[in-house]
Amino acid sequence: MKNARWPCISDDLIAYRILPCLPTKDLVRLQCVSKSWRSLILNDPYFARLQVAHARSRPALLVITDKPEPSLYTADPNSVGFPKLCKQFDDQRYWHPPKIMASCKGIICVSLVSLSWDRMLLYVGNPVLNNWILLPPPFDDDPIVSIGLAVNEMESGVGYKLAVPFRRYDSDELVMEVSFKVLASAKGSWEISKEKVLTYSSPFWSFRYVTNVEGTLFWEHHEKAIWFDAKEERCGTLSLPSQFKYCKHRLGEWNGHLSFMTTENGEISIWSWNKSCWSKKLLLTIEAVARENFHFFASLGLRMNLRNRKSESLEAILRRSTVDILTFAANFIIFEVNEKRICYDAITGKAWRISKNSINRKSGLSYVNSLLKLTNTRVAE
Repeated sequence: MKNARWPCISDDLIAYRILPCLPTKDLVRLQCVSKSWRSLILNDPYFARLQVAHARSRPALLVITDKPEPSLYTADPNSVGFPKLCKQFDDQRYWHPPKIMASCKGIICVSLVSLSWDRMLLYVGNPVLNNWILLPPPFDDDPIVSIGLAVNEMESGVGYKLAVPFRRYDSDELVMEVSFKVLASAKGSWEISKEKVLTYSSPFWSFRYVTNVEGTLFWEHHEKAIWFDAKEERCGTLSLPSQFKYCKHRLGEWNGHLSFMTTENGEISIWSWNKSCWSKKLLLTIEAVARENFHFFASLGLRMNLRNRKSESLEAILRRSTVDILTFAANFIIFEVNEKRICYDAITGKAWRISKNSINRKSGLSYVNSLLKLTNTRVAE
């Protein structure tokens, strides 16, 4: 009897075709297999680029909450996540738990108020690898409201830029000048960008929520979006669709594009920017979502009319329901129907209920688990 011959898989095929497709949690464990695998997983920049490209094909929705840890919504909870942030900063005594400020390609920016230093500390790093860099604060006295983060993959390693918008002065009663403080990983210090934007003045001028689309940062302000290109360090304004004046709306990222979501009469419309104009890419009705998840919605809203003893249809309930968008990113939408909060996955069509305490309004970010390690950095003194 002849011995069976098993097919031989080359080392390069395993290293660059199979391993990058595995979940990041499994890759962290597999680094213990051998020294060559550990060097490949942790130190090979080409492997890291392949891994993050695969992870970005199915990102998760990271929602910042009042709790110490954020919430992650994903199609595969077993493959996306990171250790608790509170445990990663045990060497620091702080007043408040670490708060996620920005996210890009698996790198996040975290702020916490130090108990010993009596000031806000700013960190940037990869929570999966527990690799953090302490940064100087952009402002000495004013609190940090919004920070944009852009991560750049280069042949020499991985760099990043942080940008914070601030109002320099009002040129008159109607117009104000907005500039940016920028920190580049190669320099390690904050500098004021030479670029500036003139926009409408408002007592509510702070740009609290930022959207990152391929390295360009966007903040909504009145009828426009103020943008900052982190790579070229250019900035400007972008007019929003006129529909926002008449209905509830939200600016964010959808399917890799800057998008604008509106809701009216139980319909959710998604507009995408295609470099020259806004165009409607998706029209989603709550009734269509309910048909895909009939049993789930029926358990939430089906009621009995006691007068005529007839069951009221689910469609009739939804038609008169109020729909409010809370946040969206990474092909997930979180909205509220009749004070019930629901997460909807636009790819699979599945919906599920979430706790009211698990989300703050307009606080969703796109997130992926990656093995990217920041390089060319300087740690704050």
